Amino acid sequence: MTGHPEKPSLASPDETLVERLAQPAVLTAWLAQIENVPPTRAQDPTLTRRRAGLLRALGRLEDAARTYAELKTVEGDRLAALLTGMATGPAEEAGPTRFVRLKGVLSAAEQQRLWEHVEADDARFDQALIGQTDKARLDPDRRRSAVLADAATVREWFLPRIEELMERERVLERLCIAPSPVATRELQITRHLDGGFFRIHRDTGLPGDPSASRTLTYVYYFQRTPRRFSGGDLLMFDHGADGRRAATLEFTRFHPEHDTLVFFPSHRLHAVAPVALDGDDPSDARWTVNGWLHSIM
Repeated sequence: MTGHPEKPSLASPDETLVERLAQPAVLTAWLAQIENVPPTRAQDPTLTRRRAGLLRALGRLEDAARTYAELKTVEGDRLAALLTGMATGPAEEAGPTRFVRLKGVLSAAEQQRLWEHVEADDARFDQALIGQTDKARLDPDRRRSAVLADAATVREWFLPRIEELMERERVLERLCIAPSPVATRELQITRHLDGGFFRIHRDTGLPGDPSASRTLTYVYYFQRTPRRFSGGDLLMFDHGADGRRAATLEFTRFHPEHDTLVFFPSHRLHAVAPVALDGDDPSDARWTVNGWLHSIM
């Protein structure tokens, strides 16, 4: 899993365009054009909203929230609140995905427990598959990562920690997810080496699929510091009213910050941007403890 696929990518033309336009260099160039407009146009609400959207797509969420607030509109205030974790009222299908992001999640001792587990001599990693159960398949054109084959030891203490944080931080309430008994709890440890990625997808499947009841997704980032890779950002794409990706191609970017945990609804579209890693030490990779909580359907 250290090199790029030898055969050409089977991504659709639409996916290829999305990935090209989502590159930070492209977004930064567009932002520079907006920030260099004449002063007479600087207060144009259309440009202000576009600037806020580009800041959000670059992962500059605090700057984006302030810029949305400058619009002094109901929509601007709603988007600013969403990016600062202060959104209230019903969640809308159309527009950006609500999320809860927590920093400073695990103690140094807990982080060390994770490292000891993934760096153990007998730790075995399997190539990540697409799909569920007997229909799961390897598809390196859509996903390239590896999953720790046995994370039971981590599961025993990490899942209770997740549920404790969910209650303390009112995660379900903030995401407008109705509380319900949890039917299943999933956890896996995922590693992205050089060239790793996961194209746009949802974490939920069709009715009848085991993943159909996934309600809440969580992603915890841990890595060597300073970070020894680039890329690997989590991109949460805006939805249209029909639940598909919004035609405006807007999204929220999250950089993989060490000891940070992100929650979001499992049905929302998201992707992992390609990872670039110098060297071949697996410990330098993009690491996550990620999983899903299922509701009783």
